Amino acid sequence: MGVRRGPAWLLPVFVLLLVTEVSAAQGQTWRFSGDLRFGWYADERRTRADEKIRNDEGRMRLRAALNGDLGQGWSARGRLAATAGTDTAPDRFYLRFDAPTRSGAALGEATLDELYVRHQSGDWRVTLGRFASGFDLLGVAGKSLDRKPASNVSITWTDGIHVERRLNEGWRAHAILQYQDSDGLGQSTQAPLDYSRGGSRVGTWLALVAQPSGVFEQRSLSVTWMPDTLAARGVADPSRKDYVALDGKLALAWPVGESGMRLIVGGELGYAPNRPFHGALSTGGTGRADGWAWQISANLYDIAPGHNLGVNHGRADAGWLLSPDHRANDELWELRYQWRFLPAWSMETRYRIREERQIPAVAQRARQDRDFYVRVTRRF
Repeated sequence: MGVRRGPAWLLPVFVLLLVTEVSAAQGQTWRFSGDLRFGWYADERRTRADEKIRNDEGRMRLRAALNGDLGQGWSARGRLAATAGTDTAPDRFYLRFDAPTRSGAALGEATLDELYVRHQSGDWRVTLGRFASGFDLLGVAGKSLDRKPASNVSITWTDGIHVERRLNEGWRAHAILQYQDSDGLGQSTQAPLDYSRGGSRVGTWLALVAQPSGVFEQRSLSVTWMPDTLAARGVADPSRKDYVALDGKLALAWPVGESGMRLIVGGELGYAPNRPFHGALSTGGTGRADGWAWQISANLYDIAPGHNLGVNHGRADAGWLLSPDHRANDELWELRYQWRFLPAWSMETRYRIREERQIPAVAQRARQDRDFYVRVTRRF
């Protein structure tokens, strides 16, 4: 078991003490929930040197949560999450602000990915502690260009405060103030974002999200602001810039026939005005990287009861550094099938191709990744 030195334990301990005191005063009961996901994953990389690297393994993730209604608008939740692979047992537990990898916890690791108290009063809702945060573009694949809750068998988290307010005409405002440790985040971001400077301790995410209305199944606008985090000329250079990202999502839905089938078509567009400089590329020079990112998705739900099919295509420039799904400087194609064969059980299979858009001048070819999985999820 590993617990990071420093103040990382203060936030969950504070939340736990608060939950204990409020729960004891109110005499409220608790309930369990969670999910188990397991499957077989196969991926193949064709490197810039035209070599092939293949990996096949079984993976699983278990999440077990304890939820409590504390009365007077207060609630609390804690969740333990653990991952394992065919050759990797879950043998390391830790509690820290920063995840050990850019994409979250590694296989064989366990942590508390949720530990918060929440207060709901009228149009307001406030969450304090460690929580999941993210808004996917609607679709079977469920991808996002900016914030995203843990996907597949990954474990990620957000430490901070999340304030929500219901507005008029079906809109909801969100504001997240996120603690950013000097060693990194619990949420997925990409290099050269760096959090070692003292001015980068707090990041902000603001959004307006609409409720479904008519054919508009999803509408949202958001802005991410991470001060003093962009190492535009590399981490070795002492200068830092604020990283800002603008994002919008739109999804439309229509019934298809009379059997209950629905078509959902969606798109997402993002832009980062401050971007890093890239090295010499075969398709360009040494100027600033582009900062656009986009994805489109087409989905058929209930082709037969419980059977869903979706396709996703997207692209992210080298200056877009927030998405765990769309890597910077990559183009993606994905086909996803989902079958909810029982209320608490589902099966999904995916085939995905990701390929570099711009490559170094010395590379023989663009790096390409192909992966496939079949996984089963049980919710309880």
